[in-house]
Amino acid sequence: MAATDLLTHRPTVECFPRIEEELPVTFQIGIVATEGIVLASDTQQRVTERQFTDGSEYIADTIINSSKISICERHSIAIAFAGWSDEDTFAGDMLAKHLNALPSLTDDEIGPILKVWGNDYYSKSRLASGPSRGPLANLLVLRPSGRFPLIKLGVNYESSLRDSKTYMVSGHENNAAVFWLEYLRVHRETRDLDVSTAIAAVTVLTAGEINPHGIGRLEVWQFRKSWRPLPDDEIEALT
Repeated sequence: MAATDLLTHRPTVECFPRIEEELPVTFQIGIVATEGIVLASDTQQRVTERQFTDGSEYIADTIINSSKISICERHSIAIAFAGWSDEDTFAGDMLAKHLNALPSLTDDEIGPILKVWGNDYYSKSRLASGPSRGPLANLLVLRPSGRFPLIKLGVNYESSLRDSKTYMVSGHENNAAVFWLEYLRVHRETRDLDVSTAIAAVTVLTAGEINPHGIGRLEVWQFRKSWRPLPDDEIEALT
């Protein structure tokens, strides 16, 4: 089966609502292609959590859809946000603004700059109370010109970095949809941007079928010479 055929042949997957309620609420993926890079993310955000009453009924949660991707124009960097607190929703925008103010950003500079920013952001958070078992937020940083085009910043008391030259997932990383990435050997085979976009899209869409309570809809950005968001008609063609 060709990679592009996955969009029309992807399976429908069901899972129990109780399990869905425990899962993180974001799924994002960046893939390096032969002539560029693609970033795909869901857009679903829960504004209020569902609340159970004393009886068997519950008050449904409130869901909106908005972009989780920010762009640093000066250095051609895309940033995808994944976090668990309403107050951190704009962390991607804040990091993009911080990076945009820097006159230069080399391979040697990017790592230390991200860690210092992450530590500072964490120290100012109302949730900060010393080291945390997990990151306050994950920021997937895509820098096409970098030695490692994909960097994940885990915001914590001592923020962490992971990098990759092939692909990277952020958010609900153990979602079973990552099967497509292994099956298609994305870590070993670099494909063109259109095929890589199809792979990223089907992975996000499958993640939403597995966890519809937390993951929904799709936005895609591509980089060739500059970052551009896919318009609605191209998104519609992918879905």
